[in-house]
Amino acid sequence: MNNKHLACLFIGALIFLQLYGIIAIKAKRDAMTTEAEDASLAAESARQQLHITRIQLASLKSRTDALRQYLGIWDTALHMSPTEEEGQTRINDLIRQGGITQLSGKYDPSPNPGNSLIPKVLKAELLFEDDYHKSLDWLGEVERTLPAARISKCRLTKGTTSNDIKMEMTVELPVIDVSGTSTPKA
Repeated sequence: MNNKHLACLFIGALIFLQLYGIIAIKAKRDAMTTEAEDASLAAESARQQLHITRIQLASLKSRTDALRQYLGIWDTALHMSPTEEEGQTRINDLIRQGGITQLSGKYDPSPNPGNSLIPKVLKAELLFEDDYHKSLDWLGEVERTLPAARISKCRLTKGTTSNDIKMEMTVELPVIDVSGTSTPKA
């Protein structure tokens, strides 16, 4: 083998290495082009999904607007939920402000099973005797001042004088866990 053969062999090896390099670079370019196209398709799909989701959100907001406004009205009442002591104080303050005669009152905190938002209720069993108009006005004031309260029992009977009524009632005032994480004890 002479120098010419060695030079040809060397040039052939260089050409082979160049072709191999070109083929490897082309394969990498094709892989990157395919990856870029896939990423572009995924981005377009994500954009379309975002557009659809925004339309669904706007539709849901418009359908539930009245309900959300109604909830907003009650939200302050729910966040004003008292502890047991605050509930007793509120009811006693209402009785004092109304100036009606309370014959007896019993406050009993009770569990509310099966309801994680309202784990407890404060049951106030009250007995009043006073003027008919004054008593019913006070009852309306309870409804206005404690909107989350529920009057589960209200029995009106004739009082000792002609204008008096005896009102026996049970008011259930929720002790609300606004976070919704508390669970009632069984």
